[in-house]
Amino acid sequence: MGSYLYQSASLLPHSFNRIEMIRGPGSALYGSDAFHGVLSLRSYEGVENEVNSSLTLTDDTLWMLNANASYLINENHRFNFTVTKADQDDRDTSYVYQPPIGLFPADAPLASSSRIDGYDALNLFLKLHSNFTENIQSTFGVYTMQSDRDGAVGFGRNLTGISSLQDRDITDGENDVLILKHELSWNLPQDLVFQSKVYYWEQENILVSDAIRLINFQSEVTLDEETLGVDLLIKQQENAFNTQWAIGLSYKDNEITDQESVARDINFDFLFDLPDESVGFERDVKSVILEARTKFADDSFHVLYGGRFDEYSDFGNQTSPRVGFIYLQDEFSVKLLYGEAFRAPVTTEIRGSNTLRGSEDLNPEVIETTELVFMIQKEHWKANITFFQSEWTDGIVIQPLAIPVDGFFTEYVNVGENESDGIEISFIGDYQKTWSWDLSASYVESEGEQGTFSFDYVAFPKYIVNINGGYRFSDTLQFYMTNRLQIDTNDGPITGLISETDELDDLFITSITAQWAASSSLELDFSIINLFDEDTLVPSVWNSEFGVDDSTLMQRFQVALRYQF
Repeated sequence: MGSYLYQSASLLPHSFNRIEMIRGPGSALYGSDAFHGVLSLRSYEGVENEVNSSLTLTDDTLWMLNANASYLINENHRFNFTVTKADQDDRDTSYVYQPPIGLFPADAPLASSSRIDGYDALNLFLKLHSNFTENIQSTFGVYTMQSDRDGAVGFGRNLTGISSLQDRDITDGENDVLILKHELSWNLPQDLVFQSKVYYWEQENILVSDAIRLINFQSEVTLDEETLGVDLLIKQQENAFNTQWAIGLSYKDNEITDQESVARDINFDFLFDLPDESVGFERDVKSVILEARTKFADDSFHVLYGGRFDEYSDFGNQTSPRVGFIYLQDEFSVKLLYGEAFRAPVTTEIRGSNTLRGSEDLNPEVIETTELVFMIQKEHWKANITFFQSEWTDGIVIQPLAIPVDGFFTEYVNVGENESDGIEISFIGDYQKTWSWDLSASYVESEGEQGTFSFDYVAFPKYIVNINGGYRFSDTLQFYMTNRLQIDTNDGPITGLISETDELDDLFITSITAQWAASSSLELDFSIINLFDEDTLVPSVWNSEFGVDDSTLMQRFQVALRYQF
């Protein structure tokens, strides 16, 4: 229970018209889990009658097939359809670990194993957009998503602090999701707009954790979850007070409807039933949202203010304020923004699992972020400089128990605190519509505290540099190159179980793409990902030693065909 994305690997980019990352704390508008940012997804929706398709092939067995269709049923109703299928055969991705041998396991020679690392997914979306009158519009959507991961990354050192899973540090997972959603927009007098959203989604997650080397069995957990929600919003763009405002009410009910947990042997034969800790857990959330922007001095100064109040049925109330000041000119602006966000504890953290003890007394994690932004925009380029500072309190982490309780040696507790300061710079532009560039860099200094010890938060790159540029040879042929550099990163975060992690090699990935419009109906893209075949180890959230290979960055040749019927 929590963010759908935490369990899913089924979102395929070809199913969406736009995928946007809204940075910064977003709980004032979106509630729990809008912690460091919000992922905004807009699924395919055509504006004219069309049928198009695309096929992507790579030399590492990945293929993706997509088809979209949009059809105007009559002058008031448009039907949209998209289906995307992706599949990747087993890759046998190798990894290295430190066997826990003898009194001094750190002195043991390194060993290696591999993960199957296979993957397939399917998206099927249906949408009906209706214009009932000039002022009333609605969209009804049915969304199904499926994914299957075979031999993916396991729990690393997060269960015991050492490589207790050894050569079987793997998990398998399946995810099936059905979402029904209806949205209504009604334009009222006085520039008022009423919007409503009603949604229902259900999902089934199957997670197989291979703990043969730790507890002599594999655990297979099947979890069914349902969510029902209603959002109501009324807003006004113009009024005598020169204030844009929105007031909303929200209700969401989330329940774990079923759980089946079993232990299986190395051959995956049934051994015995495991406790079903999460089944029956239910949470409802009632929320009030206020968002406003008032303009002064011929609209040169803007003041943002608002927030969200959430009443949770299981742990109480949560308030998320937001305030900002903006100075705006034709080509220059300055923003000072402050916001708070939170992440409510999820079911596993409250009820526990087969290997980790939960706690009913957990509080939400809370982050407070301040940003100072300078922006310059000219006809052919724009630049952005952002200074930020964040404080993250009541972090939910895994800590060892001084005395085992009910057979558990570790539990979830609220002791984590992190503080980050940094700067981001970006410079985007073009020259005579022939050359284009997208340059960015960031520096982040993070410190953490868990219980009685402090540390540098080393699981996020201290330096990130992106140098991207393109050249348009003609209206039908263009070329683009990306360069990604990450410096000063360790293989995982410091936790209550792991007081020291290892530094990873710097990451430098160069990729090139050529795009050719063969005709008005056919486009062809050819890409080389990781041109120089550099190492692609990135930090592991589960503290897998020496990081994990990022499959999206591994060297591969990729061809994409798009055809408009």
